Amino acid sequence: AGVGRTGTFIGIDYLMDQADSEGRVNIYKCVEKMRIARPNMVQTPDQYIFLHQALAEALLTSESPVDEDEFENYYNQMQIKDPRSGLTRLQNEFEEVKTQRVKRSHEAAKAEENKHRNRHTNILASDECRVFLWSKIKGCTDYINAIYLPSFRNKYCFIATEMPQCSTIVDFCRMIFQEEVRTIVMLDNDTSGITVNEHYWPEANQTMEMGPFSINVTEVKEHNDYTLRSLNFKFAVDPESKSEMLTVLDQKGTYKVNQFHYKRWSEGKVTPVSVESFVDFINAVTEWQSDSVKHPIIVHCMNGATKVGLFCLVRACMDRLQSDGDVSVVHALHHMRARRSKLVPNYEQYKFCHDCLLRHLNSDHL
Repeated sequence: AGVGRTGTFIGIDYLMDQADSEGRVNIYKCVEKMRIARPNMVQTPDQYIFLHQALAEALLTSESPVDEDEFENYYNQMQIKDPRSGLTRLQNEFEEVKTQRVKRSHEAAKAEENKHRNRHTNILASDECRVFLWSKIKGCTDYINAIYLPSFRNKYCFIATEMPQCSTIVDFCRMIFQEEVRTIVMLDNDTSGITVNEHYWPEANQTMEMGPFSINVTEVKEHNDYTLRSLNFKFAVDPESKSEMLTVLDQKGTYKVNQFHYKRWSEGKVTPVSVESFVDFINAVTEWQSDSVKHPIIVHCMNGATKVGLFCLVRACMDRLQSDGDVSVVHALHHMRARRSKLVPNYEQYKFCHDCLLRHLNSDHL
């Protein structure tokens, strides 16, 4: 109709010019003037929010995407030290990323009935980005400490979450069914910090019961860098809600999920043992997930941030290289940290991501 999306585009263009000429922007006044001239310009709340997000992205990050053929040269240039700061350009870029925060609300996470559902009080699922659990089970709420993270073309590509606790395994299973998850990525190698009761899977060829769910491990394959477990989930669906589950259950009433358990990232270490190992692991996950691209990947570590962020960032950048032949690591990281600021918490991981992309570009996977 020439108002909603058109108004958003015009607003971005006008506000970018205003930023260049005045060094400041006034989004509210801009939209108000457009709507006086023509009603319904920037038509929906989502378009108004997008206007803020797009403008922030454009103003805060000046780096353009780097073509795959230029990435190695670009990366070498970014490792040159800035004589003024004594840091490399890449370090300066990451320091700039850390200064940018998006204010989020956490009302659900801080509600009294949900406090015990968070392992850490400073890593919570925001109201704007969290996974809402719609199934009704006694003793459960709609909250789980899990958020959606975007890839290049899919803003629901990943679900970042913490290792389930005893009290949240049922919620974890609810999320698997609700989101029709086919793939789980577990990044904690050393599970000594959790109790046996916090495992959401049993030993091979055994079954465990968790509320209305039963989980069975049908196969375990040991690889050099990871363990692959084939899990069957069964949900004791009541007759009224059975129709809602038909899309994810097979004729036997079970739901199949593959768990990729990475074994080469020791506790206390900032990054995995090697770039090659991590890239090969991500490629293995990608190959399995290729037939289920519409379904989100659950990625979890102990706190849902420290290790999760690196996996999601590398995978998202690989997706963009595959799709468009270029990449902007800093843009991808901005999008993710806007949802959870503790993702990729240090420069070592940021550099490791670039090393992974260079390795990927020099391999056969493009």
